[in-house]
Amino acid sequence: MLREVANGISHNLNNLLTGVLLQTELIESIAQEPEVQDCVKDILRSGRRAADLINRLSLSLREDNVDAPESISVNDIIHEAIEATQPNGLDEAERRGVTITFEHTQEDLPPILPPAPCF
Repeated sequence: MLREVANGISHNLNNLLTGVLLQTELIESIAQEPEVQDCVKDILRSGRRAADLINRLSLSLREDNVDAPESISVNDIIHEAIEATQPNGLDEAERRGVTITFEHTQEDLPPILPPAPCF
């Protein structure tokens, strides 16, 4: 049941994002002002990241992924989390001269098994 609800939500969010991204790409193709181009690039980057997140959610909920959990690289998770937490606000902070950095110093973390699904 939870899987079906999540798949429905993922499908609807993908449809909404497709509309947003298509309109944003249209604006990108006709906008001349650098400020507008910068904003459009931020919207596209965030929209594409959201679409990727929705896609990963859908893939993780597929029935064929439930049977045998595979080990997960902790290092990959950390790198993905750092990338996902690079909000567009960081670009604005850097424009104001504020530098925000994320650091991951432990590169030899062992893989782990994910917890069993609870649905």
